[in-house]
Amino acid sequence: STPTKSVLKEKKEVPQSPKRIKQELRYRKTSDVTWVVHFSKDGKYVLYNDDYEAVVLDLEKGEEVLRQLTGNGGDMGSFTPDSKGIVLSYDDDEEVRLYEIATGTVTKKIDTAKLFGEKTFPKCPRISPHDSNLLICGSETGKFIVYDMEKNCNKWDANVPMIDTGSFIAAVTI
Repeated sequence: STPTKSVLKEKKEVPQSPKRIKQELRYRKTSDVTWVVHFSKDGKYVLYNDDYEAVVLDLEKGEEVLRQLTGNGGDMGSFTPDSKGIVLSYDDDEEVRLYEIATGTVTKKIDTAKLFGEKTFPKCPRISPHDSNLLICGSETGKFIVYDMEKNCNKWDANVPMIDTGSFIAAVTI
C-alpha cells in the first residue's frame, strides 16, 4: 500500500455563517460521508473525519489547524484528555499516531503488529481520561486492547492480552 502522507495545511479561516460553512465544507469535501465529529474537552477544538481525512478546527481562532490523510472512514480519532493532542488511526499504514495539535508533530507511532500481534486496520483509538498514557484501540478483526504508551506494552497481563468480540468494532466510547 502507499504510505499515508502527513499533511499540515496552511491555516484556513473557518466560515462563520451556516451557509458559508456548508459551501466551504462542500468545497473541501473528499467523501460523501462525515463519520464523526468530536469536541475537545476544553471546547477549543473540533475534530471531524470522512472516508479519507481527519480535520481539526480551532473554534476560538476560526482556523483549520490540522488536516491528515488517514485512508479510512468510521470513527478513527479522538482528543487527548488535556486537549493538546489527537490520536488517529491509519488503515494504509496499519498504525496509530499521536499528534501535538499546536505543531502538527507526530509524538508517537504504534504499529498494529505491536498492539494486536498482527497487522490489522486500527479503529476508534481513545486515550483514557484518567491516565493519558493509556490507549484503547479496536481493530477490524473485532479485537480491542488497552495499551500503555509510556511503557510500550499491553496494560493487561499475558493471561488477558486483548479482548476478541468476534466482530468489527465500529465505536469505542470513554
